[in-house]
Amino acid sequence: MLSFKRTQLRNALLKKRNLRKRNQPVSKSETILISDYLTPNRICFFENVSHHPFILENLIKLLPDQDPAALFAAVQEREQMGSTAVTSDIAFPHARIQGLNKIAGAIGICPAGVRTPCGATVRLFFLFVSPVEDTKNHLRFLASASSLFLGENFLENLAGLKTPEAVFEKIRECELNSKRKNAEAARSNA
Repeated sequence: MLSFKRTQLRNALLKKRNLRKRNQPVSKSETILISDYLTPNRICFFENVSHHPFILENLIKLLPDQDPAALFAAVQEREQMGSTAVTSDIAFPHARIQGLNKIAGAIGICPAGVRTPCGATVRLFFLFVSPVEDTKNHLRFLASASSLFLGENFLENLAGLKTPEAVFEKIRECELNSKRKNAEAARSNA
């Protein structure tokens, strides 16, 4: 009887510990900073553009050491599977590429919005490519991008910015603030 109660208690404590761990912020070893995969040279503003493929083609050309035609085909193939517009304002066009060494990204900001094939009017395109061999980091990167770009007032924070450098700095600032808050929350939960 005593052994049964110990087992129940141990199981209850383990369950409680696992629930607490699940509710904690992602540890810093799991956090990917989007700004580590960007440079101001890979952030563009598109004024008076209404052609969705034009934006994708130009963002792809910003990625280092890649075959633009192959990347465009891969991104288009991914778009055929389903829209990458995650809200009516934000899209994450992406592809997983065989033989790619690391993730690379580029941002296109379209203040007036661009109509996508799914009907969304997107103002921010975050295009990225990742190695097909590294599903874990692809998903972590996508989660980090979602957390950042879908965060409260993120697009409004970018709205008044006029240079790629200012956009890059705002992204970096938002990420570092978020990382600091997560670290504080983790410490208070410990």
